[in-house]
Amino acid sequence: MATVKFAVYGALAGGDPTKSMARDVSANLQTALDNLEPPRLVKISNDTLGGDPAKNSLKHFAAIVTVDGVDVPFACQENQTIDFG
Repeated sequence: MATVKFAVYGALAGGDPTKSMARDVSANLQTALDNLEPPRLVKISNDTLGGDPAKNSLKHFAAIVTVDGVDVPFACQENQTIDFG
């Protein structure tokens, strides 16, 4: 079983550190994980995570997911695939 504690997806618009365009995607990720059997491979994308929070910017993803009782950090860029176990 995998339980999402926290997940965020977004970018700094135009690379400007004062223009964060990110959102909490914990519920989206949990839904994706609930519908998969191991291995839980999830492509991190606008489609999977409910839309584009930062148009025309490369997005990044970070999450803490409890897998078999252990909190595991995950991170990647948009359009990469993560095995959540």
